[in-house]
Amino acid sequence: MDLKKIFAGTFITALALGTGLNAQVRQQPAQQQQQMQPQMQQQAPNTEVSDKELEKFVNIAMEMQKLQDGVEEEMMGILEKNNLNVEKFQTIQQAQQMPGSEDGDLPDGVSQEDMQGYSAAMSEIQQKQQQNQEKMMQLIAEGGMEMQRFQEIQMALQQDQGLQERFRSMME
Repeated sequence: MDLKKIFAGTFITALALGTGLNAQVRQQPAQQQQQMQPQMQQQAPNTEVSDKELEKFVNIAMEMQKLQDGVEEEMMGILEKNNLNVEKFQTIQQAQQMPGSEDGDLPDGVSQEDMQGYSAAMSEIQQKQQQNQEKMMQLIAEGGMEMQRFQEIQMALQQDQGLQERFRSMME
């Protein structure tokens, strides 16, 4: 399995668990980005990670990546079912987040039918995200780790090259 994909997947997973968003299909609204800033500016996590703890993290991360791959396929199916592609979905999402945009204003290249599809897709996507979050939390618990510790290790992996090397060696 590709190390970059798993590493990115664990980051996406942590973000999804922390913010309730799917990083592949939906971008964070400005309000949620502002709320997330204090979380990201917390003190550096405790980077003391035993081999046993890192092994648990690696196993959980690999299971989460499998789950995330399936969820991404499901979300693509939701978009297709509602006659949207990722690009159009993101265009509408960005327009919804723009300050001063009004409900009646349609982004360039977006029809009223696209907007209806977007609304229907968003409803389904939000349900899938909730289900996915619950499954990810279950994977973490079943893997023998607490959510907070999982997130601490994930953050430490972003900052600690020594820990990254240990992570890579366990992935091989």
